[in-house]
Amino acid sequence: MTAQAIPSAIGTGLTSTPVPFPSRSAAETARDLHTDILDGLSGADVAERLARDGPNTLAKAASASALKILLHQFQSLMVVLLIAACGVALALGERIEAAAILVVILLNAAIGFVTEWKAAAALDGLRKQAVSLARVVRDGRDRQVETADLVAGDVVLLSEGDRVHADGRVVEQARLQVDEAALTGESLPVAKSADPVLDAGAALGDRTSMVHRSTAVTAGRGRFIVTATGSRTEIGRIGALIAGVAAHGTPLEAKLAQLSRALLVIVLALCLVIILVGWLRGNALLYMVEVGISLAVAAVPEGLLAVTTMTLAIGMQRMARMNALVRRLPAVESLGSTTVICTDKTGTLTRNEMTVRAYDVAARRYEVTGAGYAAPGGFSLDGEAVDIGHDEPLGLALRIGALCNDARVDRSGEVATALGDPTEAALIVAAEKAGLDLADLARAYPRIAEIPFDSDTKLMVTVHATPEGTHVAYVKGAPAEVLKASVSALGADRTCRCPRPTERGSRRRTRHWRPRRCASSGWPIACCPTGSSRRISRATSPSSALSGRPTRCGTASRQPSPSAARRESARS
Repeated sequence: MTAQAIPSAIGTGLTSTPVPFPSRSAAETARDLHTDILDGLSGADVAERLARDGPNTLAKAASASALKILLHQFQSLMVVLLIAACGVALALGERIEAAAILVVILLNAAIGFVTEWKAAAALDGLRKQAVSLARVVRDGRDRQVETADLVAGDVVLLSEGDRVHADGRVVEQARLQVDEAALTGESLPVAKSADPVLDAGAALGDRTSMVHRSTAVTAGRGRFIVTATGSRTEIGRIGALIAGVAAHGTPLEAKLAQLSRALLVIVLALCLVIILVGWLRGNALLYMVEVGISLAVAAVPEGLLAVTTMTLAIGMQRMARMNALVRRLPAVESLGSTTVICTDKTGTLTRNEMTVRAYDVAARRYEVTGAGYAAPGGFSLDGEAVDIGHDEPLGLALRIGALCNDARVDRSGEVATALGDPTEAALIVAAEKAGLDLADLARAYPRIAEIPFDSDTKLMVTVHATPEGTHVAYVKGAPAEVLKASVSALGADRTCRCPRPTERGSRRRTRHWRPRRCASSGWPIACCPTGSSRRISRATSPSSALSGRPTRCGTASRQPSPSAARRESARS
């Protein structure tokens, strides 16, 4: 898609010059939208723009009225044939036949009307209850407002787990990652940046300086300036394209219509043949017309419509018991007619949950039981349960995974959900299975600095104060990068070994390292060392604020001061 221009994106006409928001700096975006990055808009500006541009809502199809739903029950060709047959039978004096056909027609209409009306009412009720809020900065204060009241130029705050309710230009971020699967189909979160995108014509998925409506924040925090609201957002344009597509009937409706047309042709043909043959044999023409019409009425299968409607109604009720609402009765059959489903895997066919299956620590392999984000589970070594309290190396690995971590597992609902990166959430759950209290860990080892994970370094570093009054750096990242920054490893005898490797030696050790072989089976792997080393600091930052003398097996000879660590975290 082409870059957005202010008039087409927000409809304010603030400037006539096309401005590709992804390629402009944060200051330029704020200037063009007449807003302030720190203080946001004033109340008067918000009221003026809201009156001019309208609410931040997507165009919705008008809800069908009860009369429209009722009339829809009489639009199929089969129903039209039955109505015609009923009228003819009544005209011929066959009142019982006419009454039977009329009962079938009314029964079909009643069942279809009641089920579709109840489904429409339930959907309308859900829409009214779904009131979403957004954190904005207005008049220099942080406040919550309804998302419908967002306007172009609003400064919106994002944090982990939030939904994005408008398109906007990122002006501040800290490890901000956004799930854009609903918009681009990309299952992996996209890292956002406040830096302008150099390519003014970048595709939607490459606009790393922009966030878009209907996406979700999976990690980090940020601040963005709203550039488009309502139907002017990217998701709004997609909705407009979808709304322009003509509606098609379900496969069942198409087959019933085909059957009705075939019956109509056959019945009319037989009627004409019977009338012609009877007249040629000397019968009165009027008499033969009555006989032919009576046979035509009898040939219409009035029971087919009743059976079809009852079957669909039963299917609709079963789906409702499984918390699935169907707006139109014939749509129930569509699922049964589906032959190919094209879908994204992560979070759709799978649960988008990661689970730690094993730890390789000190040349030992510990198996982990349990699945998903459920807390029940345990550790075993060679089939025997492990006491974490008496296994210091495993306890250290679990502590590193829990502390060098920005995820959180929310257990307030019926199902536990991960707020943040699924891999980090899996490490949190593994620590809980071992009986570690995360709150106690955070108090005993408070974080004083960090270097966020970076796709280039493939490492995350956090610095913590220890109960002994010293400081320790915990590292989590790709095994190859961690090994390059390591000077020793814990052996089976619980002693330190492996001198500082050369670059070639590091690659050789990575190739023969046991977790590397786990990767060949399709398992993602992570490495969790401890300590502070010059190689880690060089891998994560140009400066050496986190550097110190190389450590051995997690005991640092000299640790960085808290102030130096904070300066390093700010620079990185």
